[in-house]
Amino acid sequence: EIILVVIGILIALQINNWNEHKKERNLEVKILGEIQANLKRDHANLIMKINETEGFKLANHKVLDHLQQRTPLNDSLKFYYSRLNAYGNFRAITAGYENLKSIGLNLIQNDTLRSSISELYDYHYFHFVEDIIHALEQFRANKSKYVNDRIYLDKEGFTSGVPYDLNKLQNDETFKGYLNSTLVFHTWMNERRQRGLEHIEYVVQQIENELNK
Repeated sequence: EIILVVIGILIALQINNWNEHKKERNLEVKILGEIQANLKRDHANLIMKINETEGFKLANHKVLDHLQQRTPLNDSLKFYYSRLNAYGNFRAITAGYENLKSIGLNLIQNDTLRSSISELYDYHYFHFVEDIIHALEQFRANKSKYVNDRIYLDKEGFTSGVPYDLNKLQNDETFKGYLNSTLVFHTWMNERRQRGLEHIEYVVQQIENELNK
């Protein structure tokens, strides 16, 4: 009878452990799915911001060329003038990762996957999100007022900009220097974002492989 009681207790403990393990795995699948969805959304938003930034880069290039070549002002150039202080900013969606951290990173059983997720959010995201935001704040602080003091924007949607004094602006080397710097800055931003896309794609594929097991 004692042996039967002990066996019964061991079976009950085993069933309890199995149930707890199943709950953890179900929670792991749910969190991984949430992180994957966040990353796919980030990937789409990042592509949109890259394309947007290329448009802003084009505006600076067109205006710079216009000033250097002293070509006549037209409607297309007025549109480009209105976009000189525009930048494609990007913010990450981190709800899934924050949920994982609140539960505990060890919820992810796959060591390689757990390390990849943590590295993406805690290291790589800094380089193509936070670092860019910080640099952008510094850059805009210097350029924006200088541009705004020299360009008049219409009041209907700010889709048209006109220099207060085009002849003076054509000889303003500081203004043209800001445009050149912006071209470099936009290129730097998008190079980092392109690398960010690659890191996101890698982790999304890792999660996909784990969920398919």
